[in-house]
Amino acid sequence: MGAGNTKLSKEELNDLIKKTNYTKDQIVQLSKDYYEFSSKDKKLGFSESEFMEFFFCRFRDWDKDLLKQLFKLFDSDGNGVLDFKEFVTSLYIITKAPVVEKLSLLFDLFDRDQSGHLEIEEIEKLIGVAVACGTALGMDYSGVTNYVFSICSAENMSNKNKGMNKNEFIKAASNSDKFCKMICFYDSIGQMLY
Repeated sequence: MGAGNTKLSKEELNDLIKKTNYTKDQIVQLSKDYYEFSSKDKKLGFSESEFMEFFFCRFRDWDKDLLKQLFKLFDSDGNGVLDFKEFVTSLYIITKAPVVEKLSLLFDLFDRDQSGHLEIEEIEKLIGVAVACGTALGMDYSGVTNYVFSICSAENMSNKNKGMNKNEFIKAASNSDKFCKMICFYDSIGQMLY
């Protein structure tokens, strides 16, 4: 059964602790929250609608299609529900992961056609979400806009016809965690886990 209320084997628990830097107590608390919230529909796992409801507070400035795409990225086995490990991994990436890991996921999220490049329409979507989220967090509109445009500028692209590739995006946005914060991928406050 595993330690505490996590329903994980000891090996799985230790693997999650190592992978996410959560403590055993934090994983036990996440497990309680997960099972309480995911059992609302009487089914095992975190459905897409439960995911969207759970993360609405953090991602209220995102459109539903983008949240659905984020859910699909976290649903690593593609079965339509997040199991506990996928849930903990998603929280880790959103809150505690290194900036480069967050940016990699964000690139994959906005690269809707999976071409390996952010084309103009995908960059426009990224800019729109970053500006909406950044201003909702109290950041200055012109400062947010200028910062995001500087990241996504043609100067940072080796092939302007194809758009920005993942390495270029990560390089341009990884100077600080400012961009991740703008897009609502920031660490939680105080003792909160998400």
